[in-house]
Formats: sequence, structure tokens, C-alpha cells
Amino acid sequence: MQAVAELLILSCDGRPVKTEHVMSSHTNSPSQIKDRIFTSMKSLTLSMKNVITLVHMITTKWTEIVEALQELTNITVSFVELCSHVAYLTAINFPDCSQALPGLVDKYCVCLAGLEIKLSCVQLKRSRIDELSPQLIIDLCSNISKHIAIITDICRTAGQKVSDESTQDQFKLCVKSVTCAAGCLIASIKCYKSNASPTHHSRVLVFCEPVLASSAALVSFATEEDFIGNEAILTSEAKDAQKAILGRYDLFN
Repeated sequence: MQAVAELLILSCDGRPVKTEHVMSSHTNSPSQIKDRIFTSMKSLTLSMKNVITLVHMITTKWTEIVEALQELTNITVSFVELCSHVAYLTAINFPDCSQALPGLVDKYCVCLAGLEIKLSCVQLKRSRIDELSPQLIIDLCSNISKHIAIITDICRTAGQKVSDESTQDQFKLCVKSVTCAAGCLIASIKCYKSNASPTHHSRVLVFCEPVLASSAALVSFATEEDFIGNEAILTSEAKDAQKAILGRYDLFN
């Protein structure tokens, strides 16, 4: 949540948010996004009540609280994304403002995918053998695979479109580095799932490191200024409106 807040709220970048959640509808006018924000706020309230209820129940297990907090976090992130997108749409509608120019790489999508990979790897590293249930292993493995695919697809496409040959090679090598490291990690996870031995658990921990390092390097390289396009051109009045929306969610009430 903190990372998303820094990327979208604190930075106040004049860019659209193109995540699957935000772009799921065919139309994205401010009024329609506003309706989705109201729905998200209701879900947020219900999720918070659920967490409070679980915390005060004597029979509650820690895993149930963790799952409820993860749901609350996901809803909050979606809420922040919607607010950021509607702030962008509102700001560019002011006179003398122009939309952001997309680059080869969507900065937020790549950073978010890198964050998801990092969180899953860190959870694998910190979990003891008795905590790695088959379902948790499947969930973490699926999340790593999903976001490795997202980040490598974006960067592979970007590499094909750059004109500089050395930069093309850099993209190819970075993508190859991430996919090879992820392949070793996922193979280790599958071995551990079939035989939860200390040796196989150790392999999982060992191969988390190259995935973390290679994905972080790719995110840093792919989000250089030359690849992420240009922010929207906003007047001071438009910037103030954007900051007001991001700074006060009750603006929509």
C-alpha cells in the first residue's frame, strides 16, 4: 500500500493508470470512475469491519486475519488507483492542458509487477517449512509467474521498438535473466511441493535471491526516463485540482 501511495499519490505524476482493474470497463469517464470509487469505498468499509470482527473473536486463527488484511490491502490499492486515474482525467480537462504521451514502458505497471514479485519472494524466504502449505505454495508460484509474464512481455515489446541496437540487446538480456531465474525458482517450488524436505526448501530460498535481483534490475532499467514517455502538461490550476482529489477522498461525497 505504501509503495502504491508513493507511486500514485505522493508523486502526483500526470499519467493515466492502466491496470487491469481500472481499465476493466469499456468507458472511463470521470463520472463512471466516480461510481466505481463509491462501490470501492463500500467494499473497503465492509472489509475493515471484517478485520475488526476477526481480531476480536477468540476462535480466530492468525491465517484468517492475514487473509482478511490481504483482502483489505487489495481493495485499498484498487481504491487508490481509481482515485489517481480520476484525478488525472479531471486535470487534463482543464483549459491549456494536454494528455500524457505514452512511452515504450508503462512505469506504474512495471513497478507494480516488480513489487508483486518482491513480496512473493520475501514471503517464500520468511516462511518456515511448516508454514508453506500446498495452497500457499500454489498461490505464491502463480503470483510470481503472472507478474514475471507481465514485466517480461512489456519489456520484450519495448526492446523490439527501440532504435538503438545496444539498448535492444540490454532489454533482451534483462528479460532472459529474469525468466531464467524465475524458471529455476519455480522448478524448486515444484520440487518442494512434491517433497517438502529441508534440501528442497533450501533451494527455494537460494533461488529467491536471483529473482529478486534480476527483477529489480529490470524494473530500474525499464523505467528510465527515455522509456516511460512524458507526463501530461498541466497548468497550476489543474495540478491543484489533481492534488485536491488525491489529498481528500471525501471530495466525492
